[in-house]
Amino acid sequence: WLALRGYIPIEVTKLWMINLQLNAVVNDYNYTLNDARTKVQQFCWAVSCQQNFSITETFSAELNAWVNSGETYGFQTGKAMGALDIGISKKIFKNNGSLKLSLQDPFNFCNYKADFNYDYLSGKGQYNWDNRSILLNFTYNFGNQNVQIRQWQSKFREANAEQKK
Repeated sequence: WLALRGYIPIEVTKLWMINLQLNAVVNDYNYTLNDARTKVQQFCWAVSCQQNFSITETFSAELNAWVNSGETYGFQTGKAMGALDIGISKKIFKNNGSLKLSLQDPFNFCNYKADFNYDYLSGKGQYNWDNRSILLNFTYNFGNQNVQIRQWQSKFREANAEQKK
């Protein structure tokens, strides 16, 4: 297989940031099953998008979504699928910590559907599961939040700037 991945951060406004991840894959399957030789070459893609919204200095909201094009696995071809997550977070402890409440897949989009084709057997299938969940995350950053650049790094940058003049 051959894969290509890209990541694009987009600052829409000072209060709205988008992180976009793009994946493209070319699969090349070549196998034998029950004396039947199968060769599958397929282009697949996936997109993931995380959006952060700063509501105040200490409150923010997040919207995450992903979708993929579907893919063939042996004699089974999965259909496109995706999910959506939402959350809100609050900075606490003088911005050293945060609490985040999130809902994962609240609309239950993430279900797998597939077509099956092999010799004389064909059909459709669907796997359903309840992926919806509520998460409460606590994060705390230990250590010095005001790390200074080392003096030698600063001098190196100054010398490098002088050479460019």
